Amino acid sequence: MKDKSFTRDFAQVVRFVNGVIDPHIDFNQVAQLVLGRHWKTATPHEQERFKDEFEILLVRTYSRAFVEYTDWSMRFRPIQVPNAATRIMVRTDVLQPGRQAVEVNYRMLLNSGEWKVYDIMIDGVSLVTNYRTTFNDDIQRKGSLSIVIDDLAKRNTEALSGKSS
Repeated sequence: MKDKSFTRDFAQVVRFVNGVIDPHIDFNQVAQLVLGRHWKTATPHEQERFKDEFEILLVRTYSRAFVEYTDWSMRFRPIQVPNAATRIMVRTDVLQPGRQAVEVNYRMLLNSGEWKVYDIMIDGVSLVTNYRTTFNDDIQRKGSLSIVIDDLAKRNTEALSGKSS
């Protein structure tokens, strides 16, 4: 990520970030938690579209953070996992020279023998809760989940084509 020629090609950064985070995040669980009560009333097609577009949004967001990479590192805090645990919190600090550490914690779920992230908390603020509030407000304001998904898809397409961010 220190190679500036790499970070100038946003599509390449997105592919890199997607390859790094996709295997470690349970996007089905994240999408369900983000939509909350709306998930149960969504059609299977709406559920799949939302999951896909929300995944693109998250990858774009993390890609932007990687592009702004400025000599940061992560410190993993010690963790003890009880034998029968199915949920854990992995605690980390993001360290940047001359700045206060940022606490980034990952809520993880054991699913089919693999630990997957289902929420990220940055300085105590839950990604899932934040997005749930945003999407609930959008659905209420715009009148339907389908319209919100269409808008999200349009923003994703524009951002990835370089028309907008």
